[in-house]
Amino acid sequence: MFSICLIGVIPLGTIVYILFLFFDNPSYQTAIHIFARKKCEQRANKNAPYIASYLSCFLYEVIKKNDIVDIPVSDTSINYSGYAIRKNSVIYRFITPVADMPDVDEYNLQKILQNTVIGQLNHYGITGLSSVYQDTTTIVPSVYIDRILYSEEKHLVAVDVLYICTSKDLLYYQNAVRESNNKNKAERTVYDDEV
Repeated sequence: MFSICLIGVIPLGTIVYILFLFFDNPSYQTAIHIFARKKCEQRANKNAPYIASYLSCFLYEVIKKNDIVDIPVSDTSINYSGYAIRKNSVIYRFITPVADMPDVDEYNLQKILQNTVIGQLNHYGITGLSSVYQDTTTIVPSVYIDRILYSEEKHLVAVDVLYICTSKDLLYYQNAVRESNNKNKAERTVYDDEV
């Protein structure tokens, strides 16, 4: 009985020891971490081309219908540039060429477009996708304008869009709105007559 246990324990112990040495090496840990990250990204963005095509059409309608934003758009002027993974959420980037930069700064343009997005979702919805994300406790609009970037030398406006379809996206959205509200409160100027 002892020899049978010894025959089973020695190879098993050797394998565990080799695995311990293998995973203790920092280069192997990095390789495993990168491999796991790529697999998570592939799973998160498997529907990215499908969602991006509908978001591109929706963003075109939003910019076209907004009279405040001075961005001339045509049917082919909003181009899908790719996606990025931020805090386990897929952010889609759309680029539109412009002759002159809009008069509105990036932060205010984001707010204007977000308000237009909410109005568009409430009244017309979004073709091919859900217009709201509904959780057990929350209902939020499914499209969020995360960031807007100007490139004056390339004459481009880049719009980063989050499509909320998972609980991780909802968490990202809630944190982004909270940070935006805190930033807005911190930047408010108080005058003497208001005190």
